[in-house]
Amino acid sequence: MLLGLLPILEEDERIYRLRPLVSATSSRMRQLIADEWPIRREIVAEGRRILLVHGRPNNCLEGYLYEDETPSSGESADFDTVVMGHTHRAFVRKEQGVLWLNAGSCGLPRDIGNMASCALYDTVSNSARILHEAMNTKALLASCGKGSVASEVMRILSRGREDARFTRQSRDKMSSR
Repeated sequence: MLLGLLPILEEDERIYRLRPLVSATSSRMRQLIADEWPIRREIVAEGRRILLVHGRPNNCLEGYLYEDETPSSGESADFDTVVMGHTHRAFVRKEQGVLWLNAGSCGLPRDIGNMASCALYDTVSNSARILHEAMNTKALLASCGKGSVASEVMRILSRGREDARFTRQSRDKMSSR
C-alpha cells in the first residue's frame, strides 16, 4: 500500500490510517523500499531452501494461510521451509515434508493481543519455535492521543489469552476485507 501496489481501501484507512504514512514517506525512501525489499525472496541457508513471503506462496502480498488450512500442492515445491505472515497468527507446522512458519506479529497480533510474537528458526534441524513476549498494551494505548487509535485496533491489542479463540466465521470476515 505504501508503494501503491495495493489500493488503500476506505475501511483500512479508517482503521490503520495509512495515507499520512504514505505522505510522510519520501519518494526516495519509497524507491529504496521498492528496489531493496522484494515481494518474494528465496534463500539457501545450511543447505535449506527457504521461501520468504508476506502472504502465502501463491499470493505473496494478500494471501492468507491459517494453521488449520492445507496449502495447495504446488505452493511449497522446491522448498524445505516457507516463512510467511499476513494473518498475524503465529504457528509452526510440517506439511508434506515442508516446515510452514508464521511468526505472528510483534505489533498487532491477531491471536493474543497483548502478546508480541516472533519465531526462532534453526536451519540445521529445519525446526522453529514461536516466542511470545507480553506487551503492556494498556500503557501503549494510554500513550496515544485520544481518538488516534481505531476501536478495532484497541480491541485487538486488549485481547488476552482467554480471548484468543478465533472462529472460521470471524476469520473469513477478516480475510474478506
